[in-house]
Amino acid sequence: MYFITGANGLVGSYVTAELLLQGRTDIICGVRSELTKDQLLKDLCKLTNWNKQKLEDSLVFAVGDILDSYYLESYINTDSMVIHTAANVSFDPKDKDRLFETNIKGTENVVNACIFAKVKKMCYVSSVAAIGRTGSSEFITEETVWEDSKRNTNYAISKRYAELEVWRGSEEGLKMVIVNPTVVMGYTSQGNSSSSIFHNIKKGFPFRSNGANGFVGAVDVAKALILLADSEIISERYILSAENLSFKILFDTIARGLGKKEGKIMIRQWMKWIVLPVAWMLSKLSGKAPFVTKEVFGTSLSTNRYFANKFKNQFGFTFTPITQIVDEVTILMS
Repeated sequence: MYFITGANGLVGSYVTAELLLQGRTDIICGVRSELTKDQLLKDLCKLTNWNKQKLEDSLVFAVGDILDSYYLESYINTDSMVIHTAANVSFDPKDKDRLFETNIKGTENVVNACIFAKVKKMCYVSSVAAIGRTGSSEFITEETVWEDSKRNTNYAISKRYAELEVWRGSEEGLKMVIVNPTVVMGYTSQGNSSSSIFHNIKKGFPFRSNGANGFVGAVDVAKALILLADSEIISERYILSAENLSFKILFDTIARGLGKKEGKIMIRQWMKWIVLPVAWMLSKLSGKAPFVTKEVFGTSLSTNRYFANKFKNQFGFTFTPITQIVDEVTILMS
């Protein structure tokens, strides 16, 4: 039995879709509310090309919050293969407490429920942000050592400490594995997580940047998680990344796929003295989250490169080119 936390999120929805397409019938989707359940069904109709009734007949939905230990213990049992994807993603400083509560405390609860139930295995979806950055041109691998730094975002810190909870579970007998995806590219109707890149460019995003990062398709993350869940591998971590690309190339590729004009404003370091105060002021006036934060601005200008050779070599896995992922997502958004 596969129990997926955060099934309505970007990675969670692709894991659910991949399990269905592989013919698995024992899937429990953890969602926070009936609204998020409906959003998941809407996205799964696109990802699987199944109708809503067929999906509802094929899935079990567990409505609740990972901050509720009793909720987790009622659905997780000895036969469970837990794929923990639930997390908050935000680079707004105001969301720090919420990030830490969901990502750290929530993961602690999932780990404890897994230990108590003696589950088959727990697969945790972390992030390369939890590994840290080298601050140089060196490639980041599973062996890169985390360093406390002002460059680490609140999100990165929350995922780092969440990982420590999973490793603590390993010390207490939990069979576990961690994946650290780079920026995950995929489709959601709500623009969840990094799928917001597509939604923002569809609205007419005017910016581009020479910063660079690793990118990976959500479909490949889902396939990797299922491979690891079904394997005998435990107490390992794997970076998942298809390519290292500049944001400029990525944004231009998405814009062309969506039939939009490419951004013309190249982001420069000096712009933060103008853009960040404007974003702060508009946020105060509107009551909405700022359209850009210091953390996002800094990330857009930084260059981080990743190796995923450990996973590729161990499983003979070929990651989908990002151009193909972009084509697939833009078709789903049309």
